[in-house]
This record gives sequence, structure tokens and C-alpha cells, in this order.
Amino acid sequence: MALTQRFLAIPVLALALAVTACAPTMPREQARAQAQELAQQARSLAGQGDYAGAAARYREAAALADEGQAHLLRLRAVGMLLDAGSTTEAAKLLASLPEKTDHEQARAHRAVARATLAAADDRPGDALALLESATVAGDDALQRRWLALRARLREQTGDDLGAARDRSRLDAFVAGEAAEANRAALWAALERLDVAALEAAADGDGAFEGWTALAAIANRYATNGGALMTALGTWSARFPDHPAGITHVPRLRETALMLGTRPDHIAVLLPMEGAFARAGAAVRDGLVAAWLQDPPDARPRLSFFAESAPAPWDGYEAAMDAGAEWVIGPLTKDALAVLGRDEAMPLPTLALNHLETPAGDEGSVTGAPDQLFQFGLSPEAEAREVALRAWFDGHQQALVLTPASPWGERVATAFIEEWAELGGVVAESGTYGASPDEMSRAVAALVNVDASEQRGRTLRGILARDLETEPRPRRDAHFVFLAAATADARQLRPQLRFHRAGDLAVYSTSHVYDGTVEPTAARDLEDIRFADMPWMLREDHPGAALREAIGRWWPERARRYDRLFALGVDAYALASELPRLYDRPSTRLEGVTGRLGLDARRRVHRELTWAEFHDGGVRLLDIPYEPR
Repeated sequence: MALTQRFLAIPVLALALAVTACAPTMPREQARAQAQELAQQARSLAGQGDYAGAAARYREAAALADEGQAHLLRLRAVGMLLDAGSTTEAAKLLASLPEKTDHEQARAHRAVARATLAAADDRPGDALALLESATVAGDDALQRRWLALRARLREQTGDDLGAARDRSRLDAFVAGEAAEANRAALWAALERLDVAALEAAADGDGAFEGWTALAAIANRYATNGGALMTALGTWSARFPDHPAGITHVPRLRETALMLGTRPDHIAVLLPMEGAFARAGAAVRDGLVAAWLQDPPDARPRLSFFAESAPAPWDGYEAAMDAGAEWVIGPLTKDALAVLGRDEAMPLPTLALNHLETPAGDEGSVTGAPDQLFQFGLSPEAEAREVALRAWFDGHQQALVLTPASPWGERVATAFIEEWAELGGVVAESGTYGASPDEMSRAVAALVNVDASEQRGRTLRGILARDLETEPRPRRDAHFVFLAAATADARQLRPQLRFHRAGDLAVYSTSHVYDGTVEPTAARDLEDIRFADMPWMLREDHPGAALREAIGRWWPERARRYDRLFALGVDAYALASELPRLYDRPSTRLEGVTGRLGLDARRRVHRELTWAEFHDGGVRLLDIPYEPR
């Protein structure tokens, strides 16, 4: 029987050889080129996570490649099958390949494949030994597989530090979801270590040192929001391009803010000389007055440093050297503009002013450094709140009158932009000068009385006879937005009546109210509605007793800088309340400068109290509405 089978096989073999001889043979160079193209396709598929497809391409490439290259391509296919989870198929292919000990790269591929199979067979010790025998440098795919496997094995054996070190290196070889999963596993391994182990882990690898330093910070300051925020600022300056700066630092900052722990040491950066020295002193005294309201054992340490517009970093760095955890200040726009040029602030900082926002960029969350919060008594913000209130009151057509000054231009622009966004119409806008004549002409032009008088003169000229005409103001406006200090408003409001526009409602900002209610002055300002802080208007607000005390301690400065004292009071409160406002955007703090909330750009917004001059005094308007 065996002999018969042998003779029968001879014709079959001859036929196969004949068919092979008749088949067209691909030129060797063409076969090599096609093999290279297929290998490239395999690498591309592997980069997209299609490991099964990559394995198929590698096997197709091996069928066309030279013998030595074909062996390595089949080993690469084994690795791809293992990545795809096809363990059985990978094991069969690996077993079919001869073991070539003279080719270092082939030995490395075989060792990593055998280690992967050993790990799948629950033999971690054998797997680790095989990995240690492999030299994988120079092959990215093999390094990725080697590092990922060794990290998993180390996690299984409790070597969290070694696993984290491997995953830190693996970060350079993965992307997308694989990178996110790797970093999550890296962080989980570091979280299982104590601070001492983390701080002792530096080994000259800058990326890994960044991870361990960040994990040590998160561990050490797990219950102290202020200290955590400070340490994160220092870490960001030390590792500016670290991948954790994108993925983990923002989450840790949110954790710090959620903790809501008042910092133990607050540095205050204010002008101490020059034109703004008295304003700085008022803010300082308001802050200290609020600080004194706390029990002695609950007060943080306060340190004061000079704000200098040309070099505000001098004071800031001195605050850092003193160990401050938070900074309040600077107060002036110039100093804030210098500090605001950096992309990140080293310490959480509550500036007492606002960075200039580029035109058309009001909704942007960019442009301000990390850890910078902005809080101030912005006239532009008040102008926008006037627009909201007038719209709520049912008005649609506005007249706008502001002083001919940069301040007036900014306020007018803020009001007009907000009014247009609400859907309102500005029928006319104008500016006024400092003299009574300039004010009278500005009001006449605004309400169109001068045009009415010109129409009367023209008609008398056409008819060539005397006619009795009465100038009439325009009928296409519902109210006037008047930006003016008290003294100017006392002249402008009567001018509106004189020019027969006294029935128009008038709205203004807090600048129209100087904090006193003298009957004669109040009658000149009759019916003007304005927004101001509770500190100035309400006797039932939480800071009323403190305001009375400040008035006794510093009577002259309190009259002139009343609102800046209030700014200091609320700045002190915000140093501990910002975490809560940041974590819950709908939350409001009942401050003395208004109801305070924080937006996505880390700007503190104030909801003001509304009042109007009435019958020789000021009365509150308690109509509720919801500012944006």
C-alpha cells in the first residue's frame, strides 16, 4: 500500500512542478518593492489600531520578501496578532517559524511574543524574564509592546513605581484613546504610592520626574486647596510642556478650588506711592477691616507688597519668596497688563481690575493667564447692567449721553454693545463738555430740539411772515442713558426738562451718586435711576456695621474712597469663596459690592442694587430681575 501511494504521488508532484513552471514569475526588484509597500500599509494600519489588518499585510509582505526579511515580517505579524487578541493564531504562527539566534531583532520579537504568551498563560515571572532578555531599541512598535506588557506585569506583581516609569516612557509611543488609557493607568499607579516614595523617585527622566512630582503634590496637599493651587503653579513653571499639564493639572486645579480652604498666607499687591497710593490705602484698609472681623485663630497671615506698574513682578516675586499661597492685586490696569502677558500665573491671583478685552472677544475664555481671577469696579460692567435694567423695564429706543473723554467713550461703547445685543435701538448718541453751555448744546442736539427750531426758521422764511412755533423734542426715544458724576448730572437733568424731554426716563451708573442725600441736589436729580453696590445704598446688608466703623476710623478717606474700602472687604471674602463660586457657576456670594458670581473667564460679576432719586431723597427699587 505504501509503495502504491509513493508511485501515485510522483505524477501529482510532476504536475505541480509543471504548473509552477508555467506561472508568471514576478521580478525580484518588483517583489521587494511590493513587499515594502505592504509593510508600510501594515505600519499604517497598526497606527490606526487595526492590528488584525496589520498582521494580514505583514504576512502578504513576507510572501514577497527575501528569506531573512520574510522571517522578520512574519514575527511582526505575530506581534500584531497578539495586539489584536488572537493569541491562538499568534502561537501557531510563532511555532511554525524557525528560531534564528544570529538575528538580534528577530530574537527580540520572538522574546516579546513568547513573553506575551507566557503572561496570557498566567506566568508573570517567566514573562518578565523573557522581556529582560530582549533588546528593543530602534523599533517603535516593538518598544510600545514591550513597555505596555512590562507595565502590566509590574502592576500585577505590585511594582507600582516600576509600572509608572514604564508607562511614562510608553507615552511617547501611543496616541488618542490609547494615550488617555495609558496616562490613567500611570496616574493610578502613582496614587498607590506615598509621598516619600514619590519624592525619592527622580531618576533623571524629565517626563517621569514631572509625573512623580505632580503626584507628590496631589498627595501632600490633598486637603489644602490654597497650598495645592500654589504648588500646582510652581509645578507648571518647572514642567511647562509636560503632558500632565493638559490632562491632570486642570483637574487638580478644580479639586483645589472645590476644597475651598482659605489660604494660610495671603499677599496683597497694591500701589503704595504715586497717583494711586491713596486708592491703594483705601483697599488695604477695607481688606484689613474685614480681616479683623474673623476670630484671631481663623485669620490668615497678610503680607503687603508694593505694586509698581513698570515692574509689578518685583512685588509678585517677593510675595512668592515670602511663602504666600494667594495674591490679591494688583489694583491698576497698567500693572495688571504687565502681569497678564504671561500664559500662567505662579500663584492663584485675584486682580482688582480687568485686563483689556480685544474688540469682539467678550465671550472668549482665552487671553487671561491660568490662575488669574479678575474683580473690580468696572464702569463698563455697570453700563451693561444699565442696558439690562432698561430692557427689563420695557424700553426699546435709547438716547446715549456721555462725557467727551476716554472714560465716557468706554462707557458708551459698553452700553451700546449690550443694548444692541439685547435687540434695542440707539436713536442718537452724543457727548458733552465741561461748561454749562456745552452741556446745554449737547442735550439740545441729543433730543433734536435744535433741528426743530431750524424747521421753524425755515418755514417762517418760506412764508415770509411771523409764525409762532414751539420746538418739539424727538419722539423716537424712550429713555436716556446718562453717564455722569453727581455735579454734571445736576446740570444735565434740568437741561433735559428745559428742552422739553423731561418725560424721558433717565438711567445712570453709580457715578451719579456720591453717597450723600442732600435734598436740593436730590431734587435736581429727580427720577434718575441708577445702579450701585449695597455698601452704598442698603442699611440691611451684611457689611453695614463695618461701613459705619470704617467711617468712624477714617472719616475723610471713607467719604472719598468709600467704594474702594468695599472693594477691599469683598476681595478678602473672595480669597476663600472663589473655590465655591468656581465649582458651582450658579452660586452667588452676597458681597458688599453686589451679589458676586464667577463666569467661565474667571471674571467676578457684580449684581447691583437699583435705586432712584425721588422727592429729595433716594429710594430703593425692589423690582426683581435676573442680570446675565
